[in-house]
Amino acid sequence: MKVGDLVMVRLKTKHGRRTLVPGLIVACLQKDKPPTFEILVNGVEHSLTHRDIGPFMLLKKKED
Repeated sequence: MKVGDLVMVRLKTKHGRRTLVPGLIVACLQKDKPPTFEILVNGVEHSLTHRDIGPFMLLKKKED
């Protein structure tokens, strides 16, 4: 993943649950051990590892 990619982000909610929301990678903070990115979600920047982000097409339904 690189700066400018649109990704799905797994964020914790107030009740300890996790929700998937779209986000934009704005910076790569660390390239390895673990890869860490600065991601913009709803106007707020979050520092997340590669484990909490995935490709944007993650929720896209397959067309028949």
